[in-house]
Amino acid sequence: MGDVFRGQGYDVEDHSRQNLGYDLLARRGDETFYVEVKTISRAGEPFILTTNEEVVAREKGNQYLIALQREIPGFVELAILRNPAATLKLDRQCRQWVWECSTYSYNPRKFSTL
Repeated sequence: MGDVFRGQGYDVEDHSRQNLGYDLLARRGDETFYVEVKTISRAGEPFILTTNEEVVAREKGNQYLIALQREIPGFVELAILRNPAATLKLDRQCRQWVWECSTYSYNPRKFSTL
């Protein structure tokens, strides 16, 4: 996704693993955008914003973008939604906490299938 913005002349920093409320920081001249990337499999598919993402979206206003990406064989479709806190209808839902592990040793054994 960063490559799309780079192709438009933006300097892009990936902050997706830092829990800042956005995935990419895109700068070009005096423009700065905070981009949250959401992957969908079909048009109209619901997507979620975390509480952190929604708070940052309200704080950043027009500088906050949601980049809805849909991967199709051979290319990627991209829809940009600007200022989602002010322009989208967001329904608050209660979800459970989860634990994520992103750092682990992966040393698999291979087995033949019968």
